[in-house]
Amino acid sequence: MKKLIALILAPLCLLGLVACFPVDPGYGNTMAYAGWSDDPAIADGALNKGQLANENGNHLPIFKFDTLDDLNQFKAKYDGVLALDQGYNSVLSFNEALTKAQWDREGFFKDNSLLAVYVPANSGSLRFCVHKIEANDTSLCVYVEQANHPKVVTDDMAGWFVLVEIADDEIRNCYAYDAIFVNSEK
Repeated sequence: MKKLIALILAPLCLLGLVACFPVDPGYGNTMAYAGWSDDPAIADGALNKGQLANENGNHLPIFKFDTLDDLNQFKAKYDGVLALDQGYNSVLSFNEALTKAQWDREGFFKDNSLLAVYVPANSGSLRFCVHKIEANDTSLCVYVEQANHPKVVTDDMAGWFVLVEIADDEIRNCYAYDAIFVNSEK
């Protein structure tokens, strides 16, 4: 009986390492380290580049990968701009997070897409996660919030990816994508 319980609990514990917070049932998500960059190529390549110039500054660059080839092209384009192979303070690198969640395999993209939201931060102590996801027939928006509120923070610049898996059926007719930072300090 103890072995059976251990077998059941082990995969559940592993899921806790992959998910940021269980916010939206049906949307697997996690955070990965990306390194900080102010390179304009990040905004220029984002799906919501027009929104990023918005004066309120709450919009975050969002990228969508429909195929493994899309993901590999992104990695080739941004490998010198962002730290895709480097983790930070127990947070996995972009590439490690993809492998752990199995989002770097051809089979994943058969029925799913992957969204990546780049979140720049003025401290490596801050962490981010999905607040909520709103989707309708033609658009999808990922709302990102700060997951922790430490009293003391480091003074290094950092950047993070909030990664979200989504079924292709849910976004089949979507043509507009956005990501917005929401201040939900507790």
